[in-house]
Amino acid sequence: MIQEMLVVKKIVLTGGSSGGKTTTIAELRKVFSKEVAFIPEVATIILSSGPFAYKQMALEEKWQFQKAILVLQKAIEESFEHLSVHASIAVCECGLLDGAAYVPGGLETFCRYFNLDEQKVFAQYTTVIHLESVATGAPSIYKRTANNPFRYETLEEARANEYALRMVWQKHPNYHFVSCEKGLEGKISYVQKIIGKLLVSNKK
Repeated sequence: MIQEMLVVKKIVLTGGSSGGKTTTIAELRKVFSKEVAFIPEVATIILSSGPFAYKQMALEEKWQFQKAILVLQKAIEESFEHLSVHASIAVCECGLLDGAAYVPGGLETFCRYFNLDEQKVFAQYTTVIHLESVATGAPSIYKRTANNPFRYETLEEARANEYALRMVWQKHPNYHFVSCEKGLEGKISYVQKIIGKLLVSNKK
């Protein structure tokens, strides 16, 4: 007997360096491991597979790198939608449009380059949760290598990327910006509440 496939609601967990995404997902796994699927950050998967130095890439190489991320992320997200027969929610560590913050021209140029419809991509995600980077919220504690050996940004670069990510996602109809004022525990609690509400609504 073929089990009926659930409709998976996807959540983007985004934000610049040292925003708490990795730690938040680790905590979410403890609470929702039987109900929620987790899609890892694709950029980190690629960077960990070989000797890539994003800062040293020529502009066209950066665009090709973003293309690799986009192709792999699409494939992973589609696979989760078909394979996650027990999970009605998938948390994506970064979404399909995050790459627009890391190449010149912003979201409009990114979508034109990859022939993406901004609104159609937005519609793929039920919710976008943006965890503010400490580069803007608490710069005195920003560390270049904290929690991620592939982090390459200086403080100034991390600030610029954080602001760029806000520009990318803030037009999503269900965009949540979680500031550093809440602290890491507050951020985690905020995300847990959003997921909890979605799980409840799914069961009605």
